[in-house]
Amino acid sequence: LKNQDITSILPSFPNPDYPQMEEWIRTVSDAYAVQEGNSVVIGRSISCWSALKLAEQASMRKLILIAPTCPTPVWFSTIQKYCADEKMFETLKEFVQTPLDYEAIDRHVGEIVCYLSTNDPYINLDDAEKFIVSHLPRTRIVRVRDAGHFGEKDGFKTFPKLLEEILQPVRIDLRMVDENELPVLLPDDVDFKPTGES
Repeated sequence: LKNQDITSILPSFPNPDYPQMEEWIRTVSDAYAVQEGNSVVIGRSISCWSALKLAEQASMRKLILIAPTCPTPVWFSTIQKYCADEKMFETLKEFVQTPLDYEAIDRHVGEIVCYLSTNDPYINLDDAEKFIVSHLPRTRIVRVRDAGHFGEKDGFKTFPKLLEEILQPVRIDLRMVDENELPVLLPDDVDFKPTGES
């Protein structure tokens, strides 16, 4: 990012094994306060939840969710196996059950992109995709084969595709429409030409 003259901020979240939403949203809000307008916010795993919470209040060009945790029975049963104790499980469960204003998120974010792996040990691809698309239907889902949890041990010390995603422009004036809004009717008082003129 430095080579592209892009400022990046990586906040240090307190108590990562026993996260508290109030502490995390304060941390991410303080970090984001210095950025305005043309920002890209990236969350991975449980930090996706604090990125979504930030997007309720702050405008951003793009929100990228990498292996997002989702408050579903499938995720709860999976993550419980990896928790050191019951307190950790209950803390994580409470964290991801923080209510979100999905309409506000949709208004504040130019584009939402979600990266999911086919072999993530913590995040079931189909379950997470179903949850994300049902709550944020215009999210672009990117399935990555055998990416694990997108960590360093999974071969993601660098993530070239993510850099491409950050640099890719967003047309905020273009929005996906819901299936129930189809077909889109074009005006009949305009002469559409194959040259792109009208």
